Amino acid sequence: MALQGTPAASRKDNTQEGPFGPAPNLVERMPMLRVVLERLAEICGENLRGASSQPVHILLKGIDVGPVGDMIAALDGASIAGVLNTPKWDSRLLAVADRAAVFALIEMLLGGDGSQPPYSIERPLTKLETKVMGAFFHRMGQALGTAFAQIAATAVVVEACSERFDFDAVGGRSTQVVVARFRVEVWDRAGEFLLAIPRAVLAPMRETLSRAMAKDAPKIDPVWSQRIQSEIKRTSVSIRAVLDERWITLAEVAALKVGQVMPLNATPSSRVRVECNDQPLLWCQLGKSNGVYTLRVDEFIDPQQEFMDDILFG
Repeated sequence: MALQGTPAASRKDNTQEGPFGPAPNLVERMPMLRVVLERLAEICGENLRGASSQPVHILLKGIDVGPVGDMIAALDGASIAGVLNTPKWDSRLLAVADRAAVFALIEMLLGGDGSQPPYSIERPLTKLETKVMGAFFHRMGQALGTAFAQIAATAVVVEACSERFDFDAVGGRSTQVVVARFRVEVWDRAGEFLLAIPRAVLAPMRETLSRAMAKDAPKIDPVWSQRIQSEIKRTSVSIRAVLDERWITLAEVAALKVGQVMPLNATPSSRVRVECNDQPLLWCQLGKSNGVYTLRVDEFIDPQQEFMDDILFG
């Protein structure tokens, strides 16, 4: 279904009552929502800077309320949409980027330097471009989960990424949503993407989101801060060396028997991935010394290269 809507319906529905009172007052009634969304923009920008050497800035432009069909009508036919599943919220959200943002992000993530004129030809996105935007929505979902972690933690999974989608994914065109509009700036180019959150999702969080921010933040004691840093550096962490991984079905797991041999794709020359808290850190070579296995560090894992490998070969 193409994205469509009528501004008149939006003006009418924006006066409807909800769990927070009249829609126009919703943002004012939840001052922490703006703080969380600004944090989302900050984290998303940091994630993108980790995947590219190019500077990228993401800013929260504003927050609107209304029926989802009307709120994103302006991007009809000139955007790509991602459906984000939030299992612990038992809901789905929409992430939509206009074509200016799409092509700027794609050029940046694929290693461009902004020297070429902005792409303006109207055409469908290729499979690779759609996959790159799916990776962007994935990082946006990660930022969303982190920003809301202290309020209502949830994982965020990208279920679909397409230039067309069914509004039924969020309950229909008339579903009332809170729309956060973000501006993304790369080089001298700028575009817009938005995040549509059903109002029903925010209802259980309204008490926390309605709290006012503390006006005066406590001053940081430099001596105490230095002591904390010193203690953190002395903290013991667990690292894990992964030689190989493989996917198997639950049926195969149930059929496993004592003594059964499970073949691996790794060889004696395969590199070992070292992780800490599920974050990849190093590539190492497996060896042996004095009767025990050893790991020799080959290189640090490059987040940008890993990101591109996931897009091209994942």
